[in-house]
Amino acid sequence: MNKPKPINIRPNKTINDLIIFFEKVVITFTGSSSYKKQYHEDSDEDHLTEILVWHYQEINRNNNENYIIMPQPRQENRRKVDIGIGLHGGQGNYIFCIEAKILPTNEYITGNTGAIKRFKKCEHGLSGSNPKNRKPLSYSGIVAYVKSGTFNEHLMKINKKIQEIASKHSEKPDEFGLTWYNSEQLEKIYFSSIARLISKHPRENTCHINLNHFWISVH
Repeated sequence: MNKPKPINIRPNKTINDLIIFFEKVVITFTGSSSYKKQYHEDSDEDHLTEILVWHYQEINRNNNENYIIMPQPRQENRRKVDIGIGLHGGQGNYIFCIEAKILPTNEYITGNTGAIKRFKKCEHGLSGSNPKNRKPLSYSGIVAYVKSGTFNEHLMKINKKIQEIASKHSEKPDEFGLTWYNSEQLEKIYFSSIARLISKHPRENTCHINLNHFWISVH
């Protein structure tokens, strides 16, 4: 069943500038000195994200940007998202959260550590850890490190899986209490040295979440 797509609320200038900046970080990641010095064939998701944060910090400093990046900030029920990004003078609030995965994986969409599922369920994508004043963010992202397979192969597999889940759980919630729709499939922006995609996901009793997907080939 297709649920109508959420209203397309354009990101404000702050978020749009951040997405553009992070895209530049991702594009230059595998050519960076941090990557060349630290990456090895056994680097896992945590290690790759650590290297990405190093690279991000270097570019951030050289460009005098106003962003603060925090590895592993707490979100809901002690869960930690891989990266939280805020602004200097932002009173400790995050404006964008990023979850990381390695492709191929069975938990890009759902499962106990499912990336999209955690954003849909508001376990990730929150402005902070304090339940008294945190807010669900309208924009966040997923970084995927591609160790095998092509961007097209992963896109087809992920969207096919979303279709399968939607066919079962557009009206009857899944084990996490979530409903899914065909409109939540990933949309390709471009495939080049990296892959850029977007997706939109309705959430219960709050704003929908717009996810920016950044895929990096590391094999």
